[in-house]
Amino acid sequence: MLSRHAESLFWVGRYIERVTATSRMLDVTYQRQLEDSNVARQRAWADLIEALYLTEEFDVDHEFVAEDVLRFLISDRRNPSSIITALANARTNLLNVRDVAPVELLEAVNRFHRLVAGSEPSGATFWEFSDQLKVHSHIVSGTITDRMARTDGFRFLIAGRLLERAEMTCRLIDVQRVRQAHTFETWERVLRSTSGFQPFTDRYGAAGTSDEAVSWLLTADDVPCGVLFCLRSAEQQLAAALPSDGLAKAPRRLGRVRAWLQFVEVPGVADPALETMLEELQEGIRHASETLHRDLFETGGEPLSSYQAV
Repeated sequence: MLSRHAESLFWVGRYIERVTATSRMLDVTYQRQLEDSNVARQRAWADLIEALYLTEEFDVDHEFVAEDVLRFLISDRRNPSSIITALANARTNLLNVRDVAPVELLEAVNRFHRLVAGSEPSGATFWEFSDQLKVHSHIVSGTITDRMARTDGFRFLIAGRLLERAEMTCRLIDVQRVRQAHTFETWERVLRSTSGFQPFTDRYGAAGTSDEAVSWLLTADDVPCGVLFCLRSAEQQLAAALPSDGLAKAPRRLGRVRAWLQFVEVPGVADPALETMLEELQEGIRHASETLHRDLFETGGEPLSSYQAV
């Protein structure tokens, strides 16, 4: 397929996953902070903004209260990582590849975009709005699974989703690590934000520790929320989609990151080495994404201007 189509679909996957992850983290944070003190609520919202690497943008003219955070992360078009911006970017990229992507996917993203564009969620109404976000996220995911042929376009889109998910999980772990949260109760929020709470407790029971939670989130290779699972699956998708002449470097670069994570000993939450490990993981994921761009365009051509790695 055309290189510009391949990269557009790759970023469609990343933007869709960004919407799903942000929606899930908002829901978990909102539910947990309802029982907290005012100071704890502000800390919970601040942790969420920090996990998304948006502290500098948010601090300009916002406060860490539910209304400001919800508006900033859901409907603020000035925020390059808000849900409405990610949906708009996903829709634009789908329009650019509408001859190779199913029309049902474009329709599902359009409906999702209209929902968010026509709403002004607040703390009082977020409970119901959160359910709508979940439903539309599931509709988009289901449309990808049930309506896309298993062609190279599908593989690039799925690879984008998986890399975005892996990087987001690393960010969540890093934020909790900075807070020096060593009790399992504080890590339950991370597990729920990644849809990993039930499979984790199925394996470790109710007596799981914070160190076990971190190690599992990073190295689990049998659940979609595990970073190792995401890297291994993305590597397989890119290897199948890119030419097999050995010139493509993205699968090999991603494979090195995956192999390192597979055999490394994960430090405990209190170990400073965990920070270095998370930084190396995120850097490896970013380099793999940049390498994919070079693989696609090293023989000529320029990417469409409608998508950016934000």
